Amino acid sequence: MSKRNEVELFVRRQIKNISFLSPPKAGAVLANLRRGLGKKPGEIPDIWEWELESLDEKTSKAAGPTKMEWAVHIALTLFAYHQQSRDVKDNCVSQDGIRFGTAVSKLAADDIARERILKQLKTAAGSDTPELLQSHLRHMTALFRNAGIAIDYPTLAGDIYEMQFPDGRKKVLLQWGRDFEITSKVNDNKEEDYE
Repeated sequence: MSKRNEVELFVRRQIKNISFLSPPKAGAVLANLRRGLGKKPGEIPDIWEWELESLDEKTSKAAGPTKMEWAVHIALTLFAYHQQSRDVKDNCVSQDGIRFGTAVSKLAADDIARERILKQLKTAAGSDTPELLQSHLRHMTALFRNAGIAIDYPTLAGDIYEMQFPDGRKKVLLQWGRDFEITSKVNDNKEEDYE
């Protein structure tokens, strides 16, 4: 199994585990995860069990957060942020695989919004550190939450992992661009059908 797949599987399992908790317990876990926004992996002891549970001995000897830890941390804290003020059963995770680029495209309701959203997507894509990427993705997540757009957080975690490698970054950006443009064209065609 690839490291990306491990990251995605871990995030998927953690989100599922949160959804099985009682509403008060799930609310507490999500609140703790939100405290991790803007922080590095491992800085919030209350979320260690959620973000660091699957580490192996090799990872535990790393000097700082690993790429996998960053990916898991960012995805889970963004999930918790997206889930804020919602019942844990009203999951903000897309069950039909709405990837990040597709979700961003759904924010572009018209040409003016498209230009603004595309600029924000390009800014996020240009993030060269996990901290910067986390900051830009947090802003995009607020937009998704306000628009009621669910996304695939496990796949986003995989993207975040890949973004930390030069070749992986190129692959993720290509996929985000394709998803954005394809969804935009589909939306444009639907609008033309109604005219």
